[in-house]
Amino acid sequence: MSMEGDITFSPEELQKHRKQTQHLPQVKGPKEFAPNNSTEQCQQIKSMITEHVDVLREERIVRKGNISIGTWDPENAIVEVTKQKGSYWNYFGRNVKGEMILNAEEALFLLEQGSLELYYGGLPISLQQAFSMLQPHAFDHDHYLVYAYLLRLGYIVLRHQSRSASEGAKEQSLDDKDIKDNNIKTEEDTEYTEVANNTKILQDSPVSHLWMDESGCQPLVRPSDAKSTASLLSKLQVIKTHRMTTKTTHSESHPLAVDFDVYHPGVHYKKSDPGVPPFCVSVCRYSYPALSLSVINDLTCESYPSPIKFAVTCDGSVSFYDMIDADLPTSINIG
Repeated sequence: MSMEGDITFSPEELQKHRKQTQHLPQVKGPKEFAPNNSTEQCQQIKSMITEHVDVLREERIVRKGNISIGTWDPENAIVEVTKQKGSYWNYFGRNVKGEMILNAEEALFLLEQGSLELYYGGLPISLQQAFSMLQPHAFDHDHYLVYAYLLRLGYIVLRHQSRSASEGAKEQSLDDKDIKDNNIKTEEDTEYTEVANNTKILQDSPVSHLWMDESGCQPLVRPSDAKSTASLLSKLQVIKTHRMTTKTTHSESHPLAVDFDVYHPGVHYKKSDPGVPPFCVSVCRYSYPALSLSVINDLTCESYPSPIKFAVTCDGSVSFYDMIDADLPTSINIG
């Protein structure tokens, strides 16, 4: 049965479609720097284009009884499923008042895979019509490209949701802040006493003029700081160490967000309670300017406690990057 209508195929036609290759054309490989208009190069380009066109023209044959059926609701931007077939409903959709509901991107992917027949106004719609109607209610092309790519790899992909774990982390952060404030207050009192003592020592020192200069130019390290190598290095550190999970006091505007929660496939996944995802994904384009530390920090804190990966799209390809905290080694043993 064809997805475009009720077309019946003969046994010979079905056997012919069954014998078609299941491999898609290769889109990667060594590339030449510039065209040379040689006969061999023109034949390679023509063969590649023909191979892609043949794949796009290939009719998709599915069993009518194995297809789920849904109706597009443009007012609520959802698809109401009236007939469920297959085991993928353990990962797709959500149950609302006894009805299975699909988000726009879920319906597009199932329609693209030949697992869903979508109706609007009582009539079935094609894949091209579905993309033009549903995609404005889902994601842009780059986001759907990453979404479908991860699903084809076997991952379970959901829209990003704020989790109670993050709220707990914030409460823990507030508790830590209170403890830190108390420690700072204690340290300030101790430091005040030490400064008073150190000031007297400096006044009696033969190099006291270095700290008494009226221009304000003073050495970075005082004699009292020479308690250990670690204390000296902390005084001489120009750029302070910054952790990705440390919330910044100021944020800059940017077009990025944490877009997806990604789960590994397996029997431990529960759609009713998916839990904390192994990682989150933020989608950005290759043409975007380089991300600042502040933007990366904000997205990392938003996805906490899950690590975040950046999916970079460029001309239909997807590359994934992640960033981790690292400490630069020093050639001095900290005493």
